Amino acid sequence: MAQEACCVRFAPCATALGRFWCELCQKDLQSEGCLNEHLKGRKHLSRLKGPSPRRQNEPISKEHFFQTLAEGGYQNVIVCTGAGVSTAAGVPDFRSAGGLFEQIRETFGGRFPAAVDSPEYVLSREFVQKHPEVWESEVCPWLRSWKRDALPTESHRLCAWLHRQGWLRRVYTQNVDGLHTHPSLELPRELVVECHGSIRGAVVLYGDPMPHRFYDAATDFADVDLVLVMGTSLQVAPFCALPNLAEKAATRVLVNQNLEDCRFNAWSNRREPMALDLGGGMARICTTRIGSRVVKLQPLWWDRRGGSRWHQLLVEGCCDEFVDDFFQFMQKSEVGK
Repeated sequence: MAQEACCVRFAPCATALGRFWCELCQKDLQSEGCLNEHLKGRKHLSRLKGPSPRRQNEPISKEHFFQTLAEGGYQNVIVCTGAGVSTAAGVPDFRSAGGLFEQIRETFGGRFPAAVDSPEYVLSREFVQKHPEVWESEVCPWLRSWKRDALPTESHRLCAWLHRQGWLRRVYTQNVDGLHTHPSLELPRELVVECHGSIRGAVVLYGDPMPHRFYDAATDFADVDLVLVMGTSLQVAPFCALPNLAEKAATRVLVNQNLEDCRFNAWSNRREPMALDLGGGMARICTTRIGSRVVKLQPLWWDRRGGSRWHQLLVEGCCDEFVDDFFQFMQKSEVGK
């Protein structure tokens, strides 16, 4: 009865929790016989022991990753990129000094006051519907000319190198600068998914759904053995969920100028989660559906689930320097000779 004593609470009367209540499982078993059977059951005993610790994969080193990549150890690679791969090309991220949002404030803020506090308004479906002529005759030409002389960086060239090796499955990018499809790279357009569109063609407006190709990611990530994430802090949904599509035992590599920026996003448990009013009150939203998969939105790089599911490498620093280190490794090693 010692086991029963630690798991069972007998209420003073049947109208409370019930005489045969299992405190551990929060269950009323209705009779002594049912309770005795329950205490011998597998689910109850597993809860009594507590959760088994997850086996954590050892973090891989940068040298090990370089060696494996150079030797062709990754045959199906997906690259996910953000603004950090284009800063060396003179293209700042939207919110930085000299970035697109600052330029929108200077160019359109005087005529459209809403753009001063929320420059993304000019790139919204609402703006297009209210000011179609301004959008067609002014905003679109201005966007297509912005940073038009920018050239691909070492990070972009790594994607082209992976393609030449026959290892690149797809590039998913948040960037709208069009550098992944620059003619000098000779990277087939079908291998690049511009998740937010491109200023060389058409951007995905705020308030519009992601392009259809984005939702093919659930298929693309099947059997992928390497997900290389560069230059993004994984703060924008649903793009931030892409690395979590990686299959178990795949390798995930995250390179960003500041890793602390990548630890949490709006859907992480340690911050106030994004919420959605579904008609019956506010619901906590922590997942999204990409194709046939339901996937978590929060970063899992430091989470125990991440360490047990994937082999991971986290690198703080410039994306181009990381790529330069790899190609220098290639030159110095036997692989590169």
